[in-house]
Amino acid sequence: SAVNRTTGFSPHYVIYGVPYRYPIDNTLDRLDVSADLPEYIAKHQRRLAETERIVRQRLRTEIQRREEYYENRPKPVELQPGDLVCLANPKLELGELPKFHRPYKSMYKVVRKVGEVAYWIKPATARRGRPAEMLVHRNNIIKEPPRQTERPMLPYESSEDSEVDPADQPAPEQPATVQPDLRGSQLFEPSLRHPEVLAEGDPDLPDIGMEMEL
Repeated sequence: SAVNRTTGFSPHYVIYGVPYRYPIDNTLDRLDVSADLPEYIAKHQRRLAETERIVRQRLRTEIQRREEYYENRPKPVELQPGDLVCLANPKLELGELPKFHRPYKSMYKVVRKVGEVAYWIKPATARRGRPAEMLVHRNNIIKEPPRQTERPMLPYESSEDSEVDPADQPAPEQPATVQPDLRGSQLFEPSLRHPEVLAEGDPDLPDIGMEMEL
């Protein structure tokens, strides 16, 4: 009795030409039995024919849409003998936590191609417990991404900046620091100054002795 998303009708309506009726519907909504039988049969046949026409049209449209989707999807890269690949690993090991599970195992090497979607692969390094060769589907292996040897360029860097050697760039100039003049300030104590400074005879300083009051 559920309406199909593609056809827009329920299977019961497509087969019998009338909506599905529950037992309670026969009590709450009685059918009109006074209709002419030949007229009812003709109307029912027209309804079935129109439903069949609409269903066939919608099914053809859905089939065409799915074919376009299948043809436009990304095609897998054809692997060559000697390519390094990773094998899908959907099964959890005994005692392994899901968050630490690795979805792919590496490394494997392609030996040869069989048919359109199958490949013979073998471990890149021989290990105990691994089969020498195995036949896998193309959807269960992915090509090993190339290893990055150079530092990636940051978003705020340009190609010209990346070519300049940091050793060739001049060092930034340090701003000159200005020493504050503390003469005449309350924070300056003449009695604590060095004797050579007092010997110069600064007229702005009071004439006091070198001995500090205890």
